Amino acid sequence: MRVEVRASQGEIVAVELGTGALVASHRRSFAKHLTFTDPAHQILLDRLRGERRRGPRVEVETRPLARYDELIPA
Repeated sequence: MRVEVRASQGEIVAVELGTGALVASHRRSFAKHLTFTDPAHQILLDRLRGERRRGPRVEVETRPLARYDELIPA
């Protein structure tokens, strides 16, 4: 889906190109050095990014340090 983003002094609006359907509308903030993300959008974004961002889950064995003391003489 392609959208057009319109910004005014009070809000940010996203409209779907072609149909003109309203996709999103949010109050605008002029706070410096801050990023605001709608929690619902973040959940969807995390799901869409999937393993590309997190990488595959790798199980790592954990051993007691005493095991290494046995292998390496002091």
